[in-house]
Amino acid sequence: MMERRHSSGPRRLLVAAALLLLVAGAWFGLRRSWPAPPARIPSPPPAGTSPSSSAHLPAHAADRASPGTGLASSTAGAGTTPPPPRSELLDGLNAPTNDIMADLKLMNEVFNAWLTNFRAEGIPIGNNREVTAALTGKNPMQFAFVPPDHPAINSSGELCDRWGTPFRFHVLGRQQMEIRSAGPDRRFGTEDDAEWAPWPKNF
Repeated sequence: MMERRHSSGPRRLLVAAALLLLVAGAWFGLRRSWPAPPARIPSPPPAGTSPSSSAHLPAHAADRASPGTGLASSTAGAGTTPPPPRSELLDGLNAPTNDIMADLKLMNEVFNAWLTNFRAEGIPIGNNREVTAALTGKNPMQFAFVPPDHPAINSSGELCDRWGTPFRFHVLGRQQMEIRSAGPDRRFGTEDDAEWAPWPKNF
């Protein structure tokens, strides 16, 4: 009788251990098969307020602009959309304190800025309207070397001199162009015409 009692003890321990292992294995298996908790959805902002947009604003275009474009720096407060980048190259065009040669020099600087970014393509080709369209943003960078709302641009989309006559752009090569003004009499081919040519001489 004593031998049976001693032999049944280890058996009970083995059975209990096996049951514990089975229960633990079943518990871990069930836990792994449980679905993940649903993602937490943020609560909407209170009525009358707008969510902060600073984390969702696109990269400022000024970060994409290349050097030499005369880009005006601007700062915006938190939660406000920054204004689009604006070139300052032609801010002095047709200013009362300047003269026509100063205006032509400013135009030349705009084309130099263009070449800095598009040397392989060369200067924009076409009539005044087509060249102005390229300078105001119709280009691969979609950057306005000249603000589209510049007062020197007439209703036909042409850049004009200080007397309201559209400039003439005469292409001399991929990197050379004449810029002409009809002068005070507003007629080309007379003595008061002004021109900037050729440019750039040593680019």
